[in-house]
Amino acid sequence: MRDTIRQLICSNIITRLKAIEKSGGYSIDYLSIEEWKLTPDMPEQLPAITLRDDSCDVVTYDRDHTAWRLHLTVIITARGDESQEDLRNYVNDIYVCIGSDKTCGKYGEIIPEGDEMVLQQKDNVYGDIEIKFHVLFETRAWDLTKQ
Repeated sequence: MRDTIRQLICSNIITRLKAIEKSGGYSIDYLSIEEWKLTPDMPEQLPAITLRDDSCDVVTYDRDHTAWRLHLTVIITARGDESQEDLRNYVNDIYVCIGSDKTCGKYGEIIPEGDEMVLQQKDNVYGDIEIKFHVLFETRAWDLTKQ
């Protein structure tokens, strides 16, 4: 079975996120990078990245083609002992990484939507950063594996 264009876009982004390392000029090395991780990360797994493809809307449709808007969220979970400056640098790392291939492997066009930082107090203080994007892509009508 062939992958859907949606899966190919997510796989392309995950591959690029896994390349974020200090040795490549980024601010930090991530200990965990996953798609759709639902269980909370343990402190020893931080900082971590989760990619979620939240939803996909039809932009235009005709008998032969459908244009889609795929909504993506990159979530960075970090320990609370990181400074606000560190967190802002992590956000910039994601934008630089994602922006390095605005065509998602020639499958579509990725567009930033913005970001939000949230600190949580549980047993420890954690920071979650959500960075939102959407990807515009096209498929043949009624077949998400063909462009």
